[in-house]
Amino acid sequence: LKTKSINFQSAIIVQKPYVKRRCIAIAEVEFPNNEIYVASQNLTFEEFIEQSLKNKTMDINEIINEIVGEINIILEAPHYNIQSKQPIDNKTLLSYEFLLNQEIK
Repeated sequence: LKTKSINFQSAIIVQKPYVKRRCIAIAEVEFPNNEIYVASQNLTFEEFIEQSLKNKTMDINEIINEIVGEINIILEAPHYNIQSKQPIDNKTLLSYEFLLNQEIK
């Protein structure tokens, strides 16, 4: 929107449930003076996994890779000033580190 010189006061971003937080973090940096709303399907993490497996949109390895990737971006992107820093609880960080060190078979 910036490169196209499109001016706006508010916007709605529609995204997957596990990307919602990162969208907010990016909007805080990229559009600090605009009202940005982020919407997604209202699912618990368990419901998201169940739905993904049932609909065959992702298998369990793809789900794990997506989630680990999202956490990685949340941790690294603030260093490049492309999103705001987000707190991540210790349990999530430990799970992230564990999954990073696993070989997917």
